Amino acid sequence: IITTEAQPGIAAIHARMPLLVTPTTLGAWLTGPPAAALDAVLAAVAPALRDWPVGRGVNNPAIDEAGLIEPA
Repeated sequence: IITTEAQPGIAAIHARMPLLVTPTTLGAWLTGPPAAALDAVLAAVAPALRDWPVGRGVNNPAIDEAGLIEPA
């Protein structure tokens, strides 16, 4: 996982977030020279993310249920 500075909405939760490879940068990411691929992804506008509180069960890898991402 490659991380980058968090978007404003995510920064309240954590200072870093995963680098998002969008459909428009996927080709460069998969086939370009590494430095150029990273530059393309960093220059792209990442999609806006949403967040909401969830239950503590998301921290337990033994629990694998779709309901984990439902708002708490």
